[in-house]
Amino acid sequence: EGRVIRAPASPVDATSIADASVTEVGSVQQKWKQLLWPTGAGQYRPHLCPSARRSWTDPHMASHVAFVPAIVCSCSPSSPLPELAALQSIVLVLSLIYHRNYERPGALASVEGLFAKALFMYGTAQ
Repeated sequence: EGRVIRAPASPVDATSIADASVTEVGSVQQKWKQLLWPTGAGQYRPHLCPSARRSWTDPHMASHVAFVPAIVCSCSPSSPLPELAALQSIVLVLSLIYHRNYERPGALASVEGLFAKALFMYGTAQ
């Protein structure tokens, strides 16, 4: 059985992190359910105006360039993986939109989370 460290309910400081409770996680089915559902709920940031967007040069955005070589490799004629290329491309586009919009809650957060977890599961199965 695995262990999960639960974050304290009060504001986090070094002491509260050290005292975080460790509890048992249930069955394998419960672990998979916890991993896969719910998908990303987004983050509520009241200080941002609705039209706020991250810059394309922000490290959070620029890090998505790492998807490109993987997509190119999965399209190679010598060992094509069209399902992987499609899944990575979808995740890349959705993730860029999601993170450019500061991870706001809503349908995009759920869809992006679902496809990101599907890519994770694909990689796990491989």
